Amino acid sequence: MTGQASHDMTKGEKANAMNQLWEKSKLCGICGKGLPGRYNKATTLDHIIPVSKGGTNKIDNLQLAHLKRNNRKADKLPHEVKL
Repeated sequence: MTGQASHDMTKGEKANAMNQLWEKSKLCGICGKGLPGRYNKATTLDHIIPVSKGGTNKIDNLQLAHLKRNNRKADKLPHEVKL
């Protein structure tokens, strides 16, 4: 798993979050389009509110996202992202 959600999360915690979020939705939380697959390198975990801005690693602050969208979002808040 790649992307922004590695902030102090173990591999097990990341895998658990990916599985929980995949069961809820198979869409990118940033653009709303379908994701290529749960274990595809282009599917990442994204912090909705970045850790750098007070966000947590709790599941309600995580979403699945395309790698390119997640990298472009970086540490911005959702309303700051223009994709």
